[in-house]
Amino acid sequence: MPEIREIPVSGPINATVAAPPSKAHSLRYVYIAALAEGISTLDKLLLGEDQRHAIAAVRALGVDVELDEAAASARIHGTGGRLKAPADEIYLGNSGVGIRFLTAIAALADGEVTLTGDERMRQGRPIWPMTYPIFALVPASPQGLWSVPLSTRFV
Repeated sequence: MPEIREIPVSGPINATVAAPPSKAHSLRYVYIAALAEGISTLDKLLLGEDQRHAIAAVRALGVDVELDEAAASARIHGTGGRLKAPADEIYLGNSGVGIRFLTAIAALADGEVTLTGDERMRQGRPIWPMTYPIFALVPASPQGLWSVPLSTRFV
């Protein structure tokens, strides 16, 4: 078994990580950058439907996103987890990863957030196994335990 060595962090980390483009990674990068402190520059993004919904969702939560589609890059001004509740529902299409990630992320907003999706998502796509643990911490609409639309409000 390889030896694991812990290196203590003495301050903020300023790093560049190069990875091949990936839709799954691009989706996660958007959410992580939105929650980080400061500006994250994301290059080589693969911008599919789920990634576009993620960008629209974090924008709705008050995150400034500068998207350069021609360069497949974005500058995301992270809020350090301080999010604003949007006036409207956040639409995620049929993004299962999006609904699961945003259920937890929405709990950080300063008010109620309602997440919704396309017809397939609304007809009972099973999200309960992944979202149930969050509901122990965050009040949710009764329907929200099983499918979308679901509403969360941190108290």
